[in-house]
Amino acid sequence: MRDQLQPRLEQARAAEQDIAQAALAGATVQQLAERLDRLQTLKREAAQVQIDAARRIRAQLSAAQYAQLRQRAQATLAAAPAPAEYALLLPGHLPHLMPFVARLGASAEHQQSLARYADEQVRPALRPRLQQAQQLEQEIGRAVLDGRSAGELAPQLGRLAQLKREAAEIHLRCIAHVRQTLPPEQYARLVALATAKD
Repeated sequence: MRDQLQPRLEQARAAEQDIAQAALAGATVQQLAERLDRLQTLKREAAQVQIDAARRIRAQLSAAQYAQLRQRAQATLAAAPAPAEYALLLPGHLPHLMPFVARLGASAEHQQSLARYADEQVRPALRPRLQQAQQLEQEIGRAVLDGRSAGELAPQLGRLAQLKREAAEIHLRCIAHVRQTLPPEQYARLVALATAKD
């Protein structure tokens, strides 16, 4: 499994970093469409490898052993990360810029414009998708533990991919809006703040 999974995960991580760099440099959603498609494919393939591995593990363990393993895995599902961690483009690769705007020292006009955009366009569209992705991914995880195959879960996996793609596009459009709103030197400082490693 590792020889099938690891290369896909590494390629996905590289694709995320590439998309993040391009987005922060000004690439549009349309310009990034093929790269987003590739990232989705890599993540879908990685999920299928993991689902197939879970089925093989289940087949090799006794019922009691699998029940114990399943119980531990379900405890992990219950301690789920924040909804942002269910995005196609993880915050570690493509940060959300809005939390850093206040620290930027932007003009009141720019701050109000960006806050209004976030409140009216971004948050109402992004949060529900990430929350749905979180819920769906947890449901898929439970279904895998119950023995369902990637083929049986294809509709849910497709819906999950759709939610994550929509959320990614909202995030990318937000970055583009921020870039268009702020003067170039402030945008550069904002990106530096948002991408600084603590």
